[in-house]
Amino acid sequence: MLQGLNTCGFLAAMLTLAGCARYRPEPLHPAVELRTLKDRTTVLTHQSTVNAAGVQSVGYQFEDGLNEAELVMAALTFNPALREKRYEISRMNGFDLLGMVRFKPELQVNLDRATVGVATDSDMLYTLLIPSLRQAWRDDNTARREQSRAEMMAAEALVVVAVRRAHVVMLVALEQVAWSRGRVDHRRQVLDHIEANQPSSSLDRVLASLAWQRALADARHAAGRLADARRDLNRLVGFDPQVEVTLSEQARSLVGPQMKSIASEELDRQLLSGRWELKALEAAYQRAEFTYSQAVMGQLPKLRLAPAVTYDREEGTALKFGASVRIPWPDNAAEKAEDALINRARARAFYVEKLHALRAEAHAANAHVARAWTDLAALENIRAATDAALAEGAARRTAGELSLSDYLPLVERGEYLTHAWLDAASEYRLANIELDHAIGRLNRSSDP
Repeated sequence: MLQGLNTCGFLAAMLTLAGCARYRPEPLHPAVELRTLKDRTTVLTHQSTVNAAGVQSVGYQFEDGLNEAELVMAALTFNPALREKRYEISRMNGFDLLGMVRFKPELQVNLDRATVGVATDSDMLYTLLIPSLRQAWRDDNTARREQSRAEMMAAEALVVVAVRRAHVVMLVALEQVAWSRGRVDHRRQVLDHIEANQPSSSLDRVLASLAWQRALADARHAAGRLADARRDLNRLVGFDPQVEVTLSEQARSLVGPQMKSIASEELDRQLLSGRWELKALEAAYQRAEFTYSQAVMGQLPKLRLAPAVTYDREEGTALKFGASVRIPWPDNAAEKAEDALINRARARAFYVEKLHALRAEAHAANAHVARAWTDLAALENIRAATDAALAEGAARRTAGELSLSDYLPLVERGEYLTHAWLDAASEYRLANIELDHAIGRLNRSSDP
């Protein structure tokens, strides 16, 4: 008999230790972490990753240049801010057997009487009256995982829209650098022509020299803005700040494809199905609903079950089974139910508030797209007329019919229009990105 008791105790101890985790030390070395950040870009070639939505990216070559979609995929792979969220969702998606059972067993060992037993608390309502309500536990686990996944996707969406914005800023900076270099070359040609032409006045030489110096200063500032834009993009993607990120040829178009405004009903439909913030709050409301149901059921008595194997010198080995009823204090149970009811109402209010704010954001972004496209189209027409006027002015300047003091203001007005067109083109591209983010359409590439 005693041998059987020892076997039972051994099995109980083994079951208790089976779920224990083993300690594995992993010290933090700042120098190693810094070296890891520096070496990340070298593994970008043929990188494949799976985001929280289960979408697997394709391989690509870093040295061939990156387009917008590849920059987004690289950011989802390397961005350090997404690591903690991914670890959280991997923990939340783990299978929890005891979480499904919802029992809380306690191992009790009494050495004086050689007693080994297991006691557990369970809701009498679940155990005896309505066993089908165990489905509510599974629904709560599903809502908990869905909330974590939706929060992960919302965090990824913020990274995606930030990378797309930074990509546009870099495109504008590249255009400004190329335009500034052409401007310097043009000013240098004008200055060389004046210096080679002996009848030119000293005023023309001064004006040409000042224009050239101003073009050089603008070119240096444009190069600095490009370096800042590249570093900001590297930070968002997760690259080393000194990495020279290049863009592929198909990513060089600043305007991108035309996007028309969306009808109000279609906009609301895409908003409800696309924004992960709403999905997260919806799952949070489902969990608040479950908590409220648990608080209401917590007003009922609870049953305590306690099976045990005992050994006594006179009685020998015996299997005993005990049960007790725990009656909660009515005032405390009612107060918990009232608090859970208020929390459920707050969860609904949070959802409605977020829905209202996101809907206003989506409609504003939709109107912004239409307005930005109208401004860009108007500038396109003005730009064509201005280019013709500049060509005529250059011809008259070559023929000696236009003085330098009259020609340079004409060129500067054309350059001002070029700046305005770059601003309008970037504004239109950013408006498209904002609309994509506002309705949760994150997989559409803006590259032609």
